This record gives sequence, C-alpha cells and structure tokens, in this order.
Amino acid sequence: MLPNFEEFYPIAVIPMGESDRATFHEMWTKGGATATHWLIALEGIPLDHVYHWKVIVYPASTTVAFYFDCVRFSSPPLCSFHEASSLASDIKLQIKTDEFLAKKQLSLQMK
Repeated sequence: MLPNFEEFYPIAVIPMGESDRATFHEMWTKGGATATHWLIALEGIPLDHVYHWKVIVYPASTTVAFYFDCVRFSSPPLCSFHEASSLASDIKLQIKTDEFLAKKQLSLQMK
C-alpha cells in the first residue's frame, strides 16, 4: 500500500554514518537498493477532525530518491506539529552522530 503523501513534509536528508550504513546494508538491503542517506519526514494524519503528526525515517540515495516501502522508523501519531518537529530534531542528531539504528532500538518505537 502506498503511504499518504497528502500532508508529507520532508525535513532533512542526512548521510548515513559508517556504523548505520553497515548495519542497514547487513540487515535490510533488498532488491539491489543502495541507500546512503536517511530522509526524515513529517506526515499529517487526520484523526477525529484534527491532524496528528508522525515522524517517519526512510532510507534514501544521493539523488534524494527514497525507498517508501522500506520505512526504518515511524512514530506513533503525535498531537502537535511542534512535538513531531522536536522528535525529528532528536532523530536528526542521532543520525549525525551515527547512532540512529543503535539508539532507535533502545529509545524509539519502530514501525
């Protein structure tokens, strides 16, 4: 099933660190997909006539193509855009310090 791209906001495309890249390619590379970056995005979901926001992380390539069918992280729906943006900033820091896949296992919910 295709994701909802109606309220879809790419936040950042960040290169994978060495550790994350090795772990990703070891565990999830399929069908010849070669990801070198992470795409962090916010997705709005209408729940009870109010938008809630999910933070989603996809593997991506240097051409900014991303693999929508290979979600590596999806938060539960959050009540505010600000809360989702704050979580996206935390994830961005984990990616930049090459700890995304390691920390995700401990502190964030996987899809």
